[in-house]
Amino acid sequence: MLGGWAEAELSDPATAAALGDGEGRVIRDGVAPVGVARVDGAECRVSGVCPHLGGVLRWNPAERSWDCPLHGSRFTARGERLEGPAVTDLEPR
Repeated sequence: MLGGWAEAELSDPATAAALGDGEGRVIRDGVAPVGVARVDGAECRVSGVCPHLGGVLRWNPAERSWDCPLHGSRFTARGERLEGPAVTDLEPR
């Protein structure tokens, strides 16, 4: 499964400019996944990779959070750890 990398849907970086409030996408920055979300009018950019075991994150629009599909770690749009086996925040980008 390679940490979800094979299944990850990485968007083109240009799609980040079109995000509406409460939306998020994982985009490509070179080869690195970057999570981009717009919350309360502010654009947030964080690592799109979970610090626990390297899974590619997914945006959860209902909770406005980054969720790891591997073991359930969750992070705010700004990358602060909410819960799960990850013990650190996401790195800002």
